[in-house]
Amino acid sequence: MWWQPKGGTSSIWFDNWTRLGPVFAQPTKHQTCHNMIDIEIFLNDNRWGYDEMQMHIPTHVVEHVKQNMKYVRQDDVSDRPWWTKTCSGKFTVKSAWELPRKRKMETDF
Repeated sequence: MWWQPKGGTSSIWFDNWTRLGPVFAQPTKHQTCHNMIDIEIFLNDNRWGYDEMQMHIPTHVVEHVKQNMKYVRQDDVSDRPWWTKTCSGKFTVKSAWELPRKRKMETDF
């Protein structure tokens, strides 16, 4: 699941808002305290606050945001969840079923 930034309601550390997975699982040089804060502290007038990011998250994550998430449109709504296993971003039972499913190899007789 990916959380598209809208209102900045995703957790900096525990939600997948960068498409790299939760930031707490990213390698870092220093031990950090994972404060329960949302990404709204990184948003300012529809722009990312890279200086603020540098103070909280690993540098490689900041660089990823700079390169892959340049544009952000801040709205007065919660961040939007996207199911990453479908093209539409909407959850389907079929897509969830395919995750643990192991298909048999087809053989020609």
